[in-house]
Amino acid sequence: MVSPSHIPPCYTHLVCLTGASPLPSGIPLAPVFSPPVTVIAPAGVDCGTPPFVLNAHPTSVSGTTYRSEVTYDCVHGYLMAGGSGTAVCNAKGQWDGPDLVYNVHCELKSRFYRK
Repeated sequence: MVSPSHIPPCYTHLVCLTGASPLPSGIPLAPVFSPPVTVIAPAGVDCGTPPFVLNAHPTSVSGTTYRSEVTYDCVHGYLMAGGSGTAVCNAKGQWDGPDLVYNVHCELKSRFYRK
C-alpha cells in the first residue's frame, strides 16, 4: 500500500462562469482536497440603477446584479414600440433591452364644448 505522503498531489483548475468572479478571500474546501481548492462563487456583476425609459415606469425589479430583470410598462397614452418590456442585467454590467423607445399611441385631445 502506498502511503498518502507518496501520492502525487492532484490539482484542480476552476474557471468562473460568465458573470461570476472568484471570492476575494479564496475560501478553501477542506478537508476533502489536499492541497485545498479555492471555491469560485458568483459575485454577480452589478448593473446599477435600471435605465430611465421616457414615458414608462418600472413595474418590477428583481435586483441589479447579473441576470436580474426589470419590467417596464408604458404610462397612460403610450404604447411600447415593440419587443419585450423587460431589461436584463448582462455580464458586462449593462442593462440589455427592452426596446428603450416608446411611441405615442394616443394623445389626449382637448374637449371643446358648445353652449
